[in-house]
Amino acid sequence: MPVITFLSDLLLKSKGAYYSKVGILTQNFCQRADKHATSELQRRLLFVSAASADEAIARILGLGPAAAKPGFRQRKKVKVRKLAVLSAMRAYLSALLVLLGTRKDNVIAGTGLAEGEWMNKWQKVFDYSADDALFFNQILLPEFQDGGLAGLARAAGGYMVQMLCTDEAGLDEDETAVLQEMLDADLTALLRNLSASRGE
Repeated sequence: MPVITFLSDLLLKSKGAYYSKVGILTQNFCQRADKHATSELQRRLLFVSAASADEAIARILGLGPAAAKPGFRQRKKVKVRKLAVLSAMRAYLSALLVLLGTRKDNVIAGTGLAEGEWMNKWQKVFDYSADDALFFNQILLPEFQDGGLAGLARAAGGYMVQMLCTDEAGLDEDETAVLQEMLDADLTALLRNLSASRGE
């Protein structure tokens, strides 16, 4: 899908609070993806990842079309700052990246990039900071290694809620299960794009 069509579809969803708090950040991610991608597959993978983070954050915040989807209880929100939303989006993106790492060979074969090159591109597109890299390496990776998908969802979800809401208790068991399902579905979508690119 051309980047203009993708961005237009996102913008048409809502121009209200969703757009000013989440959608504009997704738009920026997609513009950087279009700039840094050197193949159509790289572009699609980055777009799908951006859209996945967009939906996760919008659902937790109860904004835009994603607000109608069940799974997350209503929390008392803090006044949402752009940096907090960015951090929460990158937490979800980092969880996706951890899962993509389990299919490293597919990613390398599909994108035509070495692991370090792909990581570098990901960090540029999603504007990672040193703190985001630390969260990935010191929190998410160990949680995934120790607790699998459930541990990864718990760690990422807890951080996202802490960034976005006054309730710092993290996700309850049911919400963690919903986030697990979202991560699994998003990984499947990314792998489907990789498989299609290789004619599988």
